[in-house]
Amino acid sequence: MDLSLAGKRVLVTGGSKGIGFACAAAFIAEGAEVAICSRQQANLEAAKATLRLRAALSADLTDAASADAMIKAAEAELGPIDILVNSAGAARRTPPDELTPAHWRAAMDAKYFSYINVIDPLVKRMAARGGGVIVNVIGNGGKIASPVHLPERARRALLQKGLLSPRLFAAALRTGRALAPLLPAALRSKLPAQEEATPAWPKPRHARRMLALAGCVQPLLKPAINAAAARVFDRLGTSLLE
Repeated sequence: MDLSLAGKRVLVTGGSKGIGFACAAAFIAEGAEVAICSRQQANLEAAKATLRLRAALSADLTDAASADAMIKAAEAELGPIDILVNSAGAARRTPPDELTPAHWRAAMDAKYFSYINVIDPLVKRMAARGGGVIVNVIGNGGKIASPVHLPERARRALLQKGLLSPRLFAAALRTGRALAPLLPAALRSKLPAQEEATPAWPKPRHARRMLALAGCVQPLLKPAINAAAARVFDRLGTSLLE
């Protein structure tokens, strides 16, 4: 399968085993340049023995400074990251009567802030460069109740609802545009110009309807694309919904 990923620079957190390892292997099979990170050096060495990695970095992603240093090391090896896959952290089962505030905090650090600490600096870099993709591996824990996974369910729900919303990307994009005069010319030239306001969508009026999935990046960088597609489909007798 050719997914047009050849040459793309990919960073996979938690990439030394499990879902992260499988993601790293799939990207490598598609010709991408891949770096992974993990807290356990032994797991990194095992992954390096199996995968053709550009970098295998040790980092504690619950610590913001460690996460930022890892990103800088990854980009020093690969170049600017095109795709981030967050898959770090593991679920811990704790009966409700044993839960303490420390358990809740540990759950947030392990899977929520380990994502935030990588997303925050990297999404700003991506916004300044005018593009990038972030994928968060979350699971169904935020939707399916479990008495021994209450902290896990809470942090998964936060990830599902709060991360990479259009507002978050919009804020990062505004920051990138505000800092544009300070950026190197190579990065400044890649920062997309401000688009005009999004044209109005035609009202749904057809029996045939099709769904357009709205992400957090394209509607902000090129807001007219979906609206233009909606007008085309409207003339063809199909209402496009977002």
